[in-house]
Amino acid sequence: MVTDRYDYTAFGEIYAQTGTTPNNYLYTGQQYDEVTGLYSLRARYYDPSDGRFLSRDPYPCPLCSPQEYNRYIYTANNPVNFSDPSGLYVLVQQSQVTVNIGLVVKSIGAVLGGALACYDSNWISYMAAAAKIKPLLIALEIMTPSPTPCHIPVLFYPRFITPKIGQHINDAQAAGHPMLLTYDRAGKNSHNKRRQIACRGFTGKPQSCDEYPFASSLQGGLGASIRSVPIWEQRLQGTTMSAFVRTKLKFTDNFAVVVIG
Repeated sequence: MVTDRYDYTAFGEIYAQTGTTPNNYLYTGQQYDEVTGLYSLRARYYDPSDGRFLSRDPYPCPLCSPQEYNRYIYTANNPVNFSDPSGLYVLVQQSQVTVNIGLVVKSIGAVLGGALACYDSNWISYMAAAAKIKPLLIALEIMTPSPTPCHIPVLFYPRFITPKIGQHINDAQAAGHPMLLTYDRAGKNSHNKRRQIACRGFTGKPQSCDEYPFASSLQGGLGASIRSVPIWEQRLQGTTMSAFVRTKLKFTDNFAVVVIG
């Protein structure tokens, strides 16, 4: 049964809506922040009111199409036929997404054979994280451990050590939350504000409120999945994340979260 319906302009502004069900995932299924009017597209924030990203495309572009030399545009100014769920590259809509993902999977053999250049494997790692292709990310990280400029860092989260949080991350990703996150360098105050927003109304005490995406990431906060977990798991998770940031995030603040075990 359909309870809500949204009509958008080409670039994602809502011009008609029926229904009042709370929903933070709107245009192209991406996370929307009502306060700022922006969409979180993993690597960058997108403003549908002017059809532009707020920051430059961080990905190198030696062979861009003419439209993409403007490093702030969304989907090469063609949002009817394309989407950009990662904030880094354009995907063809609907059935063609499957084709793109299939090409990534076929590239695993090339990666393992060392045939791909660093530039190519970095691009593929972003695509794999956006599409949640765990085997490819695991292969890249095992082949060339982070930190490296040749792929995004992969945070292997051990479910066999912290089972409640590991299961929560798996469930949240399966429900649509991203595997590709961006660490917030603004510090603990910023992280704590996101945690307070995400865990507002939490009733699972004396256990701890676990949130995903992490409050330390730009994708955390409003709309995050929350779950009651043991306090000791939460403390161990904090230690794991701190060590990862300190040792792995040298070339980029973007990273993928992969649960193992």
